[in-house]
Amino acid sequence: PSPPSSTCLLCVPDVMQYSVLLLCALCTMVAAADKLPSLQCDLAKTTVSGISAGGYMAVQYHVAHSSSVLGAGVQAGGPFMCSEGNMMTALMACMTTPDSINMDDVYATTDGWSGDLIDNTSNLKGQKVWLFSGRSDTVVFQGVMEKLNDFYQHYGADTTTVFDVSAQHAWITDFYGSSCSTLGSPYINNCDLDSAGTLLQLILGKLNNRTTMVEENLVEFDQEEFGSGDAGLDSMGYAYIPKACRDGSIQCLPHVCFHGCTQQAGNGGVGTKFVTNSGLNQWAEANNMVVLYPQVVTSMMSNPKACFDWWGYTNSDFANKNGPQMRVVEAMLNRIGGKA
Repeated sequence: PSPPSSTCLLCVPDVMQYSVLLLCALCTMVAAADKLPSLQCDLAKTTVSGISAGGYMAVQYHVAHSSSVLGAGVQAGGPFMCSEGNMMTALMACMTTPDSINMDDVYATTDGWSGDLIDNTSNLKGQKVWLFSGRSDTVVFQGVMEKLNDFYQHYGADTTTVFDVSAQHAWITDFYGSSCSTLGSPYINNCDLDSAGTLLQLILGKLNNRTTMVEENLVEFDQEEFGSGDAGLDSMGYAYIPKACRDGSIQCLPHVCFHGCTQQAGNGGVGTKFVTNSGLNQWAEANNMVVLYPQVVTSMMSNPKACFDWWGYTNSDFANKNGPQMRVVEAMLNRIGGKA
């Protein structure tokens, strides 16, 4: 931990300074998060998922790293590079006016980056992708997700769509959340559908039945060592790490789940509601899977709702391997893969 600030001792009598110094040191130690442990995850079997802005981020990470990411589960997201780096395009075409999405430009950018700024798009052929869009979603219209389906099929991915549930804009579960038609925080709706298990088994095949998550296996970790501060990410992230994965005795499966806007655990967010109730942890516990939950921080000027970057508020590389958030997530995966 960093040494206590000298300002901690200002205006304190000499006889009290030792006690105050000790107190400051203890406070600093308490505030420091643990490092993400080095594990033995099989990075060639990485899977990703996300909701809304996190859905866009899941698509970005999948497309950019398709040589190691086996597939994706996307809820209420949209096509790769839909925004074309323009916030107004993101807010309009990529949310509520899907007929305005320029898929020719999307394909041209994707093809131009293939094999360089992103992995070769040929990797997407045959990969499993699960797409969910609620019929009642008033935030990201279903037509946007239809464009995402078009995108994946253009590159030969094997998509499964669930577009017939009368759900609002939310991450979908069968055990926790608001009613299926509710629009509002924490944007987790109980629609009697286990989206976590459905997407994981579509991509990975038949898994052991989910079991109860173990609370102490959900841990906070330090994101700053991965460069989170320069990427618009929070200082702390979350990971669900089953005991068998933590002791390094077996090779575990890695999964990354990206939260939606205002679903962050930190300031102004939903606390641990999303990282606890996504449904992924129950499947992770039963199947020796490590789930990373990267966390975005709010920025009053550039990102007041703590959204993952899918329109370019970090820089113009936001959607490719050089994007600040993309590089942080890659570094986190390399850590749990024992590479760093």
